[in-house]
Amino acid sequence: MDEQDIVKLESILSEMDPELNLHELYHLDRHFHSQLYGYSRLSHLCLVVDKLMESVDIFLINRPRGSKYLIQMQAQHNQIIDALKNKDETMLKKSLKHNIKHGLRLIKKAYGPYIYR
Repeated sequence: MDEQDIVKLESILSEMDPELNLHELYHLDRHFHSQLYGYSRLSHLCLVVDKLMESVDIFLINRPRGSKYLIQMQAQHNQIIDALKNKDETMLKKSLKHNIKHGLRLIKKAYGPYIYR
């Protein structure tokens, strides 16, 4: 991963404007993660992630979000970018884990009453 790759991630993040509709924000978030995972050059693992995402896409894309969510998402993505810039593997793992678990908690919060009866 080089400086241009990080600039690309920053560019995607800068497009995530609170005024965008949910679908646009969701697709930018997916694009951010797709780019990030693609830099690993582990195409088989990227395919696994894509398949896993297909199972939660419907929940993520339609989940209501407030401006607080966007602020949190941007902060989490900035932490990921900072870890990449600093070549801090521990922080990168921690930031990615936090971001992914945060998304799963939000799904459970929004849809849990309907799914976990």
